[in-house]
Amino acid sequence: MRNIEELRIPPHSPEAELAVLQAMFIDPVGSIGKAQGKKLRPQMFYDARHKMLCDSLYEMAKDGRGMDALTITEWLKDRNETERIGYDVLASIMQSNSLAENVGPYSEIVIEKYLRRKVIEISINLMDEAYAGEKTGQELVRDIPRLLAPIMSTGGCQKTNKEILDAWYDRMVAIKKGEITNGLPLPWPALDELMCGLEPGLIIVGAEKSGGKTTFELNLCDHLARNGCPIGRAGLDMSVESLLCRSVVREARISLPRLKHGHAKWNQMATVKECKNLIATWPYYIIENGTVSGICQEARMLKIKHDIQLLTVDFMQLVVTDDGRIDSNMNMLMGVVTRTFKALAFELDIPVILLSQFSRAIARPNEKRRRPVLTDLRDSGNIEQNATQVILLSKALPEDFPAIAWDENGEETEWLTLPPEAEKKYYRPVIADLAKNQNGETGEIPLVLAASYFRLDEAGTGYKTMAADLLRYERETIDEEAQSSIPGERVCDGDDDFDVE
Repeated sequence: MRNIEELRIPPHSPEAELAVLQAMFIDPVGSIGKAQGKKLRPQMFYDARHKMLCDSLYEMAKDGRGMDALTITEWLKDRNETERIGYDVLASIMQSNSLAENVGPYSEIVIEKYLRRKVIEISINLMDEAYAGEKTGQELVRDIPRLLAPIMSTGGCQKTNKEILDAWYDRMVAIKKGEITNGLPLPWPALDELMCGLEPGLIIVGAEKSGGKTTFELNLCDHLARNGCPIGRAGLDMSVESLLCRSVVREARISLPRLKHGHAKWNQMATVKECKNLIATWPYYIIENGTVSGICQEARMLKIKHDIQLLTVDFMQLVVTDDGRIDSNMNMLMGVVTRTFKALAFELDIPVILLSQFSRAIARPNEKRRRPVLTDLRDSGNIEQNATQVILLSKALPEDFPAIAWDENGEETEWLTLPPEAEKKYYRPVIADLAKNQNGETGEIPLVLAASYFRLDEAGTGYKTMAADLLRYERETIDEEAQSSIPGERVCDGDDDFDVE
């Protein structure tokens, strides 16, 4: 028996509830819109009579009727609502001295008290379950963020279809006016336009080993975090230090092998220090848990605490079940993983990016390279089915670029192979193939990967621009080599025991 708890009165404010309703009577058109803008719902009122009155006012406003104190009262009488609500409540509202312009602060008080009551309710239920002993401690801990997340994101109330569509239309208008952009912006303009930004859903980024998928994730996360966007990152394939130092190397534009061998000049070390201090302030939150439910649990807590806007997992084939067992049927396991993370994406209203390796099939020796397809994702099974969008990264092929070049006189002539510069080991052309897109069109975008700098930039679409991009990388590499005072020093060429994802 919880005698002490039973004597406690749940948090509520009768004054604030009456003030909100009074404001709606004084200025129905303006006050009801402001209250709904604050996400105030009838269920949030503590007094059942206040709930009924608020629900009636919302219903009347939805019908588009003219509203003032007289018409509201008559509308309630016609529906026999006055007796249910109580004449004393209506009299209190009529006699109130509340100001209609303060409906926003009044609504916030009502919502605050409601959230406190919900937290108490959830806590009591968890306490009862803990005493009952029917769930393990880990199961109870996993339930906490799952139960709290809905009341943090939506106020604990289901939105109506009208509210959802109204919010969507308002967002489209804001985009039209240039006030906001659709989704999270990608650092590659052409891919950003094709994908219409990163929207809530499950996004798979696939590549073969050392094909650039982790560099893709790094560039994207750095681009968003630099602009203050909180990011959750589950780096199962490397340590937290490795994840962060790659961002430093990319930002400083100095190759990691040069730092590891101690060949960097002191002025370069100063640049690294400056970038290190900068990146330490970025809103990166690293998740070190490797289980499905563990990652979801920490992501929910990060959403509540830091309002993360993106979650990335590198890479999905390393995710295991809650008991640490890797299912013998990997296709089924990957189906569970993708379904779980897709549900999490919609629950938290964020994009979730899962990195995935290709099967070994496209990398077999003595075979002509080809464009990867969705079924090349390792243990694909349900992966491509559950994904909202799928991006496949692969080394560029000759046919990926227009078969056109220009002779000395500026006349067009055929060009059937990649530019010779594309064979340099410092960098290589990569194709980002948006192979599945539930939000629009698919297509291919050329990129250039600088392996030892962990950089992935958008490339030109023709031979001339492609050659210019590659030449720029070559000059940067030569400039860095020229800074070294150590005879015989060279930049990592991609084969020096240095595996770049």
